[in-house]
Amino acid sequence: MMLDIIPMGQGCPCCRNHQTEGGGLTVKDDRAYQPMFCPDCGAEWQDIYRLEQRVLKEDRSR
Repeated sequence: MMLDIIPMGQGCPCCRNHQTEGGGLTVKDDRAYQPMFCPDCGAEWQDIYRLEQRVLKEDRSR
């Protein structure tokens, strides 16, 4: 299976439409996966997000 790596932030990887639709996130380890769809051209792909940082909202060690 060949994977195409597409630059981020350019909308649909096929037609560059910025009005794309996304499904629910699946989280595994430090990554989140989201199925995406372009209503203009019908393309489907998966966005992959990586956890970069965690920030604790309040200190609970007391």
